[in-house]
Amino acid sequence: MKKAMIFGLAAILAIATACTKKTELPSKTSITSSNSNDIDSLSSQEQASNKISFETVDTGNVPRLLMKKINKLKRERGFIYFKDDSSGYLYIAILMGERSTGGYSIKVVNVEDYQDKIKVQVQEKSPDSKQMVTMALTQPYTVIKVKDSKTNIVVENQSGMKIEEINNER
Repeated sequence: MKKAMIFGLAAILAIATACTKKTELPSKTSITSSNSNDIDSLSSQEQASNKISFETVDTGNVPRLLMKKINKLKRERGFIYFKDDSSGYLYIAILMGERSTGGYSIKVVNVEDYQDKIKVQVQEKSPDSKQMVTMALTQPYTVIKVKDSKTNIVVENQSGMKIEEINNER
């Protein structure tokens, strides 16, 4: 009985200690700052980056002129865009370039309005070394559309590496 009581008291003390643990806020979000400009600058940083809704476009729904450019340039790594004035959509195609096997893919994970630019973040996947893949040349790409008119576009992969624009005039 005494052992059970001691064990119960130890458990209660452990729970009470865990519940009273202090957690500190990161210095950027400190509310105790004596300078109100710190809070204002944080708010403006948060406002500088706004998510933009986007839609991945199936190959059959890509505008004909953009699809023609994709077919011409799909061996290259980079991105191209097409502004459709009739619908108000901006189409952005991100191409991985030619790969020696299947198993590669690219997808857009985030689009945001950042410092007067459209910033597109993509995730590129390579096949696992033990994965069975098609033994053929492939040219993975993805196309998205956004309701925006800016053509100042920045594309980065998950490692932060910039993907350059391919000359849109080819």
